[in-house]
Amino acid sequence: MEEIYGTCVNVMFTQMSAKRGFKLFGECAIAAMMKELKQLNIGAVPGKPVIAPKDTRDLTEEDKKKSLAAVNLIKEKRCGKIKGRSCTNGSKQRKYLKED
Repeated sequence: MEEIYGTCVNVMFTQMSAKRGFKLFGECAIAAMMKELKQLNIGAVPGKPVIAPKDTRDLTEEDKKKSLAAVNLIKEKRCGKIKGRSCTNGSKQRKYLKED
């Protein structure tokens, strides 16, 4: 039972914050995170970015309140490769969504 528990914990908790990953893995983690951010900027299909930057001076106070924060994570894969991940913290979005 202990062995199964240990395996589950190792699989579940292999991600870390970008800040911790940068300290632990150094340049490899920074390169992995830059690759992830570049993919978001360029997109899987050339000319169709996943996200587009906006100047904060062009946003209203309401837009700023509704904006979602990015969560950047670093993961060491089983093969030893370092991977960057970026996602949004959607918990802030729930109060603006309408129920069907």
